[in-house]
Amino acid sequence: KRVRAADGLWTEIATNMPPLHYPVGGGCPSWLFEADAENVQIESQAFNLYTTTNIVVTTGQTPTAISGQTSTKLTDDATNGLHRIFNTSVGSGVSRASIFAKKDTLTQIALAESIGYANPAIFDLDLGTIISDPYSNASIKDEGNGWYRCSILLTATGSDTVQIRTAK
Repeated sequence: KRVRAADGLWTEIATNMPPLHYPVGGGCPSWLFEADAENVQIESQAFNLYTTTNIVVTTGQTPTAISGQTSTKLTDDATNGLHRIFNTSVGSGVSRASIFAKKDTLTQIALAESIGYANPAIFDLDLGTIISDPYSNASIKDEGNGWYRCSILLTATGSDTVQIRTAK
């Protein structure tokens, strides 16, 4: 299980340890109670295995939102048009698609439920706000050190995709 540690980074804890959540701005920790969840996306962190359209994938970047991990940088190439990365989901039913994102050369990122879906949820990584939410369930959470967890709730059929788009 991963929780935010006192240094603001996400870290693994032992299964028999009660999880504590440390506030982003410092202060006293609190107990962390949440529903048990399973990552149904195989190798969800391996963006180099995803299908890309006009995106450059650079692995092994630091810093990261999770202690002991590296991040992956997604950069637009010089092509005009749609810039995205996606992978077919392996589950079905209601699930939450989320990504840890940090502003770099672009200030916005978008999540969409399938390749053909024209109206993605758009997140502002400068302000930590939701710009557009056609799903009426998007969320953005400040994870500290400039990182945000952006997510949407979706209903997958087993062959749907979740795509990450660069916005601007």
